[in-house]
Amino acid sequence: FFSWLWKLYFISDSEFLEECGMDAACFARVLEFGFKLSIISILNAIWLMPIYATAPSDSETIEVTDAIQRLSIAHVPSESYRLMATVIAAYSIFGFTMYNILKEFEWFILQRHIFLSKTNARNYSVYVQNIPQEYRANDRLIEFFNQANGSDVTREAQLARNIPTLKGLVQHREGLVSTLEHEINIEEINGTTPTILTLTGEWLDAIKTHYEELTELNKTITERIERIELLQEGNAADVIDDHIEASKMQDQAGSPNSASTVPSVIGGEDLDNTQGSNILVDSANFLTRSVKDVSNGIASGLPTQHLADFAGAGLKLLVGEEDGEPLTSAFVTFKTLQATQAALQMIQYPEPFKMEILEAPDPDDIFWENVGKTHKELQLGKLLSFGLTGALCLFWTIPMVTINTLSTIDGLRGKVSSIDRLLIDYPWLEPAFEQMAPLLIVVARLVLKMILERLSMFEGPVSGAVVQASLFVKLAAFMLIQTFFVSAISGGLTSELSKMIDQPSTIIETLAISLPGQSTFHTQILLVDTFLPMGLEILRAVPLAIALVRRFVGPRLTDKERNTPFMGLNPISVPDEFGHADVLSGSVLYFMVLFVYSPIAPITACFLGMCFLLMGACYRHQLIYIYPTVPDSGGRLWVKFISLLPMMMIVSEVTLMGLMSLKKAIAASTWMIPLICITVLFNLYIQQQHFRMTESLPTRIAVRKDKQLEYEEYDFSFLDSLYVQPELRDKEVMPENSTIDREIAQGGGEYGTPQNSIKSDDDDDNEAMDMDVGSGSKAADDFVTGFADVKFDDAAMKMEDVEQVEVSEDSEDLPSDNDVKYDYVKK
Repeated sequence: FFSWLWKLYFISDSEFLEECGMDAACFARVLEFGFKLSIISILNAIWLMPIYATAPSDSETIEVTDAIQRLSIAHVPSESYRLMATVIAAYSIFGFTMYNILKEFEWFILQRHIFLSKTNARNYSVYVQNIPQEYRANDRLIEFFNQANGSDVTREAQLARNIPTLKGLVQHREGLVSTLEHEINIEEINGTTPTILTLTGEWLDAIKTHYEELTELNKTITERIERIELLQEGNAADVIDDHIEASKMQDQAGSPNSASTVPSVIGGEDLDNTQGSNILVDSANFLTRSVKDVSNGIASGLPTQHLADFAGAGLKLLVGEEDGEPLTSAFVTFKTLQATQAALQMIQYPEPFKMEILEAPDPDDIFWENVGKTHKELQLGKLLSFGLTGALCLFWTIPMVTINTLSTIDGLRGKVSSIDRLLIDYPWLEPAFEQMAPLLIVVARLVLKMILERLSMFEGPVSGAVVQASLFVKLAAFMLIQTFFVSAISGGLTSELSKMIDQPSTIIETLAISLPGQSTFHTQILLVDTFLPMGLEILRAVPLAIALVRRFVGPRLTDKERNTPFMGLNPISVPDEFGHADVLSGSVLYFMVLFVYSPIAPITACFLGMCFLLMGACYRHQLIYIYPTVPDSGGRLWVKFISLLPMMMIVSEVTLMGLMSLKKAIAASTWMIPLICITVLFNLYIQQQHFRMTESLPTRIAVRKDKQLEYEEYDFSFLDSLYVQPELRDKEVMPENSTIDREIAQGGGEYGTPQNSIKSDDDDDNEAMDMDVGSGSKAADDFVTGFADVKFDDAAMKMEDVEQVEVSEDSEDLPSDNDVKYDYVKK
């Protein structure tokens, strides 16, 4: 039954990485690291437990009667030479950890460089924020980076723009398209025509009404997108910048007549500013001429008044009446890996926080609502996030201490009479309370994750990978501070509170005994945190429950509708993204418990080894067969995790030294000092170069990869327009289940469906359709030159509906040489 557990471990790292991605491979390596560390601790336990169990009892350890505690340092009296065994175990555990960290760095650096040299969009692009005013245009950014690299290495730049109105229109169109698709499905599958009731009480054909609305909406969105595209070209940005500066001067002067006082000199031409009515006309005319000059004829075919309207719309940006105002961030794509890495590693601007260059996320992993935030907004957001996180950490102690008291209920029976009476009347509640504490801690972690994720969004992350990295640091800090230290301290104090108040001299003795005793509590927490989530995860209990609800809620007429999420309800075929930050931060607690308790309570390592083994197999299975591989941060969380390990080791070693001091073991305490010093020096050593090597791709590798791709004549056209804002991508959208015949019948032919979203009734798969022209060269010549006397297969087709015509390759197979077959493409 469990044979699949072992087979998963025979999958090589290279195969697992190729199948599941870098983040998944790094997480699997972390669990494997924990299992290796558990094996070393178990080997230590073989000789540590007999030493602790056979220690002679005295007045200090006479009360240690529990079988588990007798196998820990709690059974060893103070000043005993046996405490040197704890120090030896600590040296072996932490020494192996430092060695393994170096080995893990070797693996990660190699895989990280392979990841950074792949031919995908994120490796050839950068995210630029806090762009100075003079570079807030696509062409200026391209020129800036070309000059910085000394050659033509920039492929494109996509400056983010403020488009709230267009965003609202696109969102409305998405909802309308979804509604229209469902209505078409109702008509085609159920055979009934959907209707809608107007405010006047009239019933209308829903499909026809929504087609008409969608056609007008497509037209409006197209006009707005084209308007913004024209403003992005040439000197249009110069015009806007000059008017922005003029507006600032007007605001400072407080002039009531803004139109008559704008000192406008654009492109070296002085405009007549004596009359306010001429300002906008002259500026619009100049913008029209500029756009014409730089667009190489793209706009030259448009009427002058049409271009003037676009220019006038650009001037409205000054007062926020139109979309298109340039923001302070952009995505820049380069032609080579070398240019990308140079941009990331060089200082680009002589002022702090200007022209900041960051790694570009995957195009599908961008939080566009955070793109373009100003430096002030980002700094205030980070301050607010850190402040609220600190306050939460302080107040989170209250519920954690409350939860912890449930596992040490005997310590409160004498203080709270109601609890004592309750347990006397219902003695079966005592073990229930004790088992409830680990469950409540797991639930508290889920609530904490949701809160911290919201706080991380205040920092203005531009991708899910950045959110995961920020969330991991916060969750890891809470795991160490709240779940571990608060539980350990409050548990030790609560269980012996009365005795410590009556006899203050017993505080040291109490802590020396209680701290090892907390190993049982933490082991319970980790066992619950392992088996309960793993059972739910491998059975897919929660997604199955959600999918069951989705089966009866929402549109479900077709396979597409049934496999589409609805109001947060995912079908079983659409799994959520794997929560790397949440799961990896939970493993921090496992490592901390292993560091602290494996030398003083060795049996803990046996349970943790089982946990790591089970988690490794279960998560490997889910990552291979269930969860998607994107988005992939390229191992960012691994870097955060490894950077925490040395600090966790130092804290654990100091804790062990303190425990040796409480046990009055002078020699053992003294021998812990060199171990602490070695760990500190090790941390300083890896901080010098190891983490830096994971940040960027070495120039030598980048150059070699560029030469290889140049030799292969690799096609990089897939990089074009990947970082365009979603609202600016699609000018026209129609339902996927729409057809040309339906659109014509519904009156949508005037503003037709784009080629990438139509289907023909005759051929759902081909957008190019075949037609036969009468035999004879004259008919063919008439068709090619004047499109005369042409008969189409589709009677509704007209020549104005044809975009492109060419002789079909299938003409060679026709019976007669005079028979000519043409391919035509509909508009």
